[in-house]
Amino acid sequence: MSVPLYLACGPAERGAAAASGRPLCLVGPRLAPDGTGLLEPELPPGARADWVLLPDEGLGAYRPADAAVLLLRYCRARGCGLLADFGTGSPAEAAEALTALDAAFAAAGVPMAVPEYYAEAAPGSLALISSALSGGFFASRVRECAARRPGRCALELEPVRADFALPCPDGCGRPIGEAELAERRAAAGRDFLSAELLCRYFTREEDGKLVFTLFDDAETLRAKLGEAERAGFVCAFGLFQELRGLL
Repeated sequence: MSVPLYLACGPAERGAAAASGRPLCLVGPRLAPDGTGLLEPELPPGARADWVLLPDEGLGAYRPADAAVLLLRYCRARGCGLLADFGTGSPAEAAEALTALDAAFAAAGVPMAVPEYYAEAAPGSLALISSALSGGFFASRVRECAARRPGRCALELEPVRADFALPCPDGCGRPIGEAELAERRAAAGRDFLSAELLCRYFTREEDGKLVFTLFDDAETLRAKLGEAERAGFVCAFGLFQELRGLL
């Protein structure tokens, strides 16, 4: 498997994440709320990463063009790309900001990645496609994304760990913790591989409903990375805290 997986982590986790041998995406600069510039994280001497993560805090007092200048200067000085992890709380504002950032970074030849939700607002950036599916076919999903956006897709490797009580029309499950999963898995006695979703599952009855528990392990995560690579995805990102012990 050659597609690189960048582990996103904070400064305190950098050493442990680096020990995995995988490239890093460090939590990077923040825009100072008072509009005075960037607040840089405290990093050990010589610490570097291939990507930095801009937290979802909006642009505050900054005009999008001004924020683009600051962030581009930061990334060019460190030879890294920018993962703009903007949420959907203020979509119009976020889309405007990402459009300005995308134009500046693309013109400078500096890579940038954005959530799939904002892919149309940032056509020059990588679109982050989540690996966490609860329906359909994983292989078809990544192939369709790659066909729509050739050379501009990255996998967001998110381990599934959730209960789905049927019927589940919105496809949204109830997230469960590691301890609860271990307990339920032991009680089930056996689990199965879903070739369509590329995750494992087991079932139980609860309050007269059939409940599917979906979860990923090291094998299914590797399979998802492999399918994304075959589809033409250029890289993958994942949170070190979520993937620790799985890869």
